[in-house]
Amino acid sequence: MGPAVQLKRVAILAGLLFMTGCSGGGSDEEEPDDLDEDASGVWTATVTPDGQAAVNATLIAIPDGRFALTSSEALFIGSGTTNGSAFSATSTGFAPPGSTFANGAISAAFNLTGTVTTGASLTGSYSGANESGRVAATYNSSVTERQASLAIVAGSYLVPQQPGAPIVSLAINNGALTLNVSTGCVGVGDIAVVNPTRNYYTWTMTFSNCTVINGVYSGLAHMPSNVSVALLGSSPGNQVPFSLLVVK
Repeated sequence: MGPAVQLKRVAILAGLLFMTGCSGGGSDEEEPDDLDEDASGVWTATVTPDGQAAVNATLIAIPDGRFALTSSEALFIGSGTTNGSAFSATSTGFAPPGSTFANGAISAAFNLTGTVTTGASLTGSYSGANESGRVAATYNSSVTERQASLAIVAGSYLVPQQPGAPIVSLAINNGALTLNVSTGCVGVGDIAVVNPTRNYYTWTMTFSNCTVINGVYSGLAHMPSNVSVALLGSSPGNQVPFSLLVVK
């Protein structure tokens, strides 16, 4: 058993794939990149699936367009672009073990379109897997605009212990990641700073001797507090999800 991916299902959160990214450079007649709104940051979101109640989520997006969305109910990994204030994004949504999306799939593609205002708000609609709904997100400046460095993120962390669950520890030392599970599962890799003035990181780990998550995984991370780290990602091609929250 590896670090448990505590996913529950939520048709919606699929849509929360609003990602960032600038359009690439082009001819002199194209709009400069700095006219595009920027969706990067840590966002607090409300996702409302059609005919259902709203669900809270956290979105992490970085400037190259990659993002990860997590809640107590789902995980979505994807990327997107902005063009002026309009954004469009795609993601893979993962239903929890034993559950499926409305189309019967355990993972499925979702699309999102809408508008974004840099450092302020995201609104839009999503669809996929025979599901659809609306999203509204607010930029979390107090979390996003913290400094990031290998020294700040360094430390010895544990997954909050549940009765009977394996012990999961994560050490971060000068950018090196070492994860150990009491079952014998091991992960080794690295974490990197994206922007020293923004609280988000990228990471990669290779897992071995694990029952589910063997192989290479990568994704995004941030520090929800001064004593915790959240890592979100997947295996290549978004085949298997990964979600881990550790605290000092």
